[in-house]
Amino acid sequence: MDNSAGIILAMTPAIIGQKLDEILGILKSHYRKTDHPDRSAEEKDPASKTKSGQGFTRSDKIQTCLAVLTAAAVGTAVWANVQTRKLVSVAQKTYESSNRPYVGTNGGEIDYFHEGPDHASVHDNPRNAQSTFMVFRMRFKNYGTVPGENLVAAFDPRINGVKPPGVAYPSRPTTMFPSETKDFSGEIGGDSFKGVFAGSLIFQVDMSFHYDGPGNTYSYCVREQFNPGSNDFMDLGAKCGDPWATNKGAHPQL
Repeated sequence: MDNSAGIILAMTPAIIGQKLDEILGILKSHYRKTDHPDRSAEEKDPASKTKSGQGFTRSDKIQTCLAVLTAAAVGTAVWANVQTRKLVSVAQKTYESSNRPYVGTNGGEIDYFHEGPDHASVHDNPRNAQSTFMVFRMRFKNYGTVPGENLVAAFDPRINGVKPPGVAYPSRPTTMFPSETKDFSGEIGGDSFKGVFAGSLIFQVDMSFHYDGPGNTYSYCVREQFNPGSNDFMDLGAKCGDPWATNKGAHPQL
């Protein structure tokens, strides 16, 4: 596709140039005949003269028609060149959009626990009065058709704007293949857990992805906020870098 389009674009200027040379040749020939008319043909054939009597011969008419037709052909070639460039641009964009990585969020899971005998964690799903902490996992996936290379994924959870301890994700570059899924994870317990479900503390997470594809570099970032009522995260859009939401007077005990 790319080679044939390049050949077309390379040939079209040459065709236009050839047609312009033909026009110039015809016009030069016409002007030479106008300045130095060949009267012998007119004397032999008076009918070849124009009614105006200015020596515009039948041959001149033919040459003029040819010049007009050639000009029309050149105009058509120019128009075709413009249209071809547009088609090549659309085809290139279509090709790039269908042959690139798309790394983005892919839902998540939340599990609830309480401390049982011998300090063992007991699974509580769904959350109940005994639950004292939750473990969250937020997935991301390459939805594209080619690998995302040099992927740097960042995970920044905050509770009332304060970052919980011990929550991190490796930021070293990696490759993420098509349909591959990975996840961020963390844990919230104690007073922070109680405050989030009481509505006095706001739990938000920023997730950002920076990666390379064929001939281009891509970035994507989204902020999500935990909704205790639906037991899920709400997508707030590309608000990374905006001030974190807080409830005034509430401070998490992390």
